[in-house]
Amino acid sequence: MMPLIGWSAGLTVSGFIETFDHWVAFGLLLAYGFISGTEVVFGLEINARTLLTPIILALLAAVIASTIPARRAAKLSPIEVIRNG
Repeated sequence: MMPLIGWSAGLTVSGFIETFDHWVAFGLLLAYGFISGTEVVFGLEINARTLLTPIILALLAAVIASTIPARRAAKLSPIEVIRNG
């Protein structure tokens, strides 16, 4: 039973990561560029903390927002959903 659970969890996580992997890579590369020093753009001081805080909060919000409906949907019977719409 455990291999089946591990396989299904891995499949689910890999599908999620595949959807957003290019944005994660972009964010990491952008963060690395700003970590090397503080930049002043349009009078705003941008450093690593300024950049990473909203990225981490956005990722956390996305994980929470996608987990709640997925858990609700997992509890439903597919046959009942098809019959009742």
